[in-house]
Amino acid sequence: MIPAVLSAALLFGSAEACTDPGPDRAALSIVDKYYPELSRTGLKPQEIIDFEKSLSIPTKILNYTDIKLDKNVLGAIYQYFENLPRNIPVLRHPGLKYDFSLKVRPVKNRLVVVVPENTPKPEIIGNKGIISLGSDLVSDAPGATLMFTDFTLTYLYPKTLDKRLGDMHGTTLGFGVEICQQVIGVSPIDANGKPVNDEQVKIISQELFCNSLGYAITASSLGWTYSRYSDSLKQTNIAFKLQVDERSYSLMPKAGPVVK
Repeated sequence: MIPAVLSAALLFGSAEACTDPGPDRAALSIVDKYYPELSRTGLKPQEIIDFEKSLSIPTKILNYTDIKLDKNVLGAIYQYFENLPRNIPVLRHPGLKYDFSLKVRPVKNRLVVVVPENTPKPEIIGNKGIISLGSDLVSDAPGATLMFTDFTLTYLYPKTLDKRLGDMHGTTLGFGVEICQQVIGVSPIDANGKPVNDEQVKIISQELFCNSLGYAITASSLGWTYSRYSDSLKQTNIAFKLQVDERSYSLMPKAGPVVK
């Protein structure tokens, strides 16, 4: 998982689809409760994107930055991952020992929070509701997703990502990886199709799959040819990289970068 993006699948009431940063008390109350460090900055959402009518699960993005996000591109990425369990991509790596079973996380709502550089990270690691952590929030990372009993939560620092990743377009990559983490639960299975019960293997499988798919879907969104994606993947330092095959790559959206 990339260390600094905030996305969250949370419980909140319905609202009309909009980009107007007007009041959204239910979503903001979640931020107040689980990310009080952000609330104390006094920052307000500059943009609220609501996917409730176009995705299988109500999803919102609260954007606290001056970056303008492209709802159509983000929606295409979400839809790709929501449909993924019915069309699992082929992933290749000479050392890969396991295959993957996928399911859409059974949450009621999702919330993504996009925050400026130098915004404090959420200090909620000790919260009893957290059942697993995909990355170390203490580390210098551009994104993370937290799994709670009732929802998932992800946060993102887009400018930090862009500085580090150059023409890979870090903000698009951050969303690609963390939308995967937010939407898809990955379980390792052996050659006989039986679940692998090693907890460490389970954690690595989730990271391995979403980092790899996030990189591929970003390259596709940016319009890269399969050859360019393949060559770039060999040079990247992103952890746990697997290569999708050419047919799987051709089925990924090519909607553009997530920033307008």
